[in-house]
Amino acid sequence: MVTSPAHSKIFILDFGSQYTQVIARRVRELQVYSEIVRFDLAAAEIAKLKANGIILSGGPASVYDKGAPQVDPQIFSLGIPVLGICYGMQLMAHHLGGQVEFSARREYGPGILHVTNGSLLFDGIGDQLDIWNSHGDKVIALPAGFRVAARTENSKFAAIEDPKRELYARAAKRFCKTLSITSVTARWIGRWARSSRRLARAFASRSAIKRSCSA
Repeated sequence: MVTSPAHSKIFILDFGSQYTQVIARRVRELQVYSEIVRFDLAAAEIAKLKANGIILSGGPASVYDKGAPQVDPQIFSLGIPVLGICYGMQLMAHHLGGQVEFSARREYGPGILHVTNGSLLFDGIGDQLDIWNSHGDKVIALPAGFRVAARTENSKFAAIEDPKRELYARAAKRFCKTLSITSVTARWIGRWARSSRRLARAFASRSAIKRSCSA
């Protein structure tokens, strides 16, 4: 049973990524409480605990592996902003009617992310970003309501979004250290926060508290 404080919170569903702790730390650096929870935490429990947002971490599995960790698909119907990273993006696409397949050309190592369509999540960060990939699956068809936010040489769906439902995702595991992993990752998560009215209120209220305590 997860127990969380009453203030604004982001739940990070952990699918086994070695960067889950980094993601949690970046959220906390933005002055919002983050909690790493089991990947199979039920949507009803998340709603009961009044999470302001959900992040789906990466992980080593394929969505089609026997026994692969799966998310409760009802989380996408809670009206809570969701951000998927790497395996989290593949799960999002898979459960919402998109198509994910094993790629004959595994993406592992450095790559270039080309931002398209004026995505809010990359606004002010750059149109071309150095990234680090580590996945064999890739999204080849988008769920209904989604649009492309970025592409790579190997995938035209490297980042996707459905702003109306506040669902966002990227395939890359992380931004490269050459771009300062701290600043770029924090800014990207910050853009996600500001893209949603619900999240923006949560992040703004925590920032206001910090300012008042520092005055």
